[in-house]
Amino acid sequence: MEPKESGGLAKLLFEAGKRQIPPNDSSVGVENVADYLEVWIKGHGGFEEIKEHNIYIPVGWEGSTELCKEPHLAGQLMLQNTRSFTGAWKPMFLSMGLPEADVDRWVALAQEELENPETTRGYVRFRFICAVKGR
Repeated sequence: MEPKESGGLAKLLFEAGKRQIPPNDSSVGVENVADYLEVWIKGHGGFEEIKEHNIYIPVGWEGSTELCKEPHLAGQLMLQNTRSFTGAWKPMFLSMGLPEADVDRWVALAQEELENPETTRGYVRFRFICAVKGR
């Protein structure tokens, strides 16, 4: 099943990311913040044994045990989570002045994609840093 038009979940994520205010008024966009975590923590100087990790969780499908230890359970939980937030962005988009018809269409297309997640086979990447506070 393909969406009737381009949009859906990717469109929602793109629109939300490009409209967010960058942290500390920097030129780093919100969608890129995770790319800078390790650099920022190393630059702080107060941490040791800094290690970056990525976990990939499938959105509603089996996924791979190489990328996630329990892909079926994680995939079902991520699907429920994703379904719950697709419509939750509507007030934010409307407060930014986006046309309600566009927002409703993006949400409807995202919900349509999530009804059959096997066709999209998307992942959510969690990127995080572990470090020990310097002595």
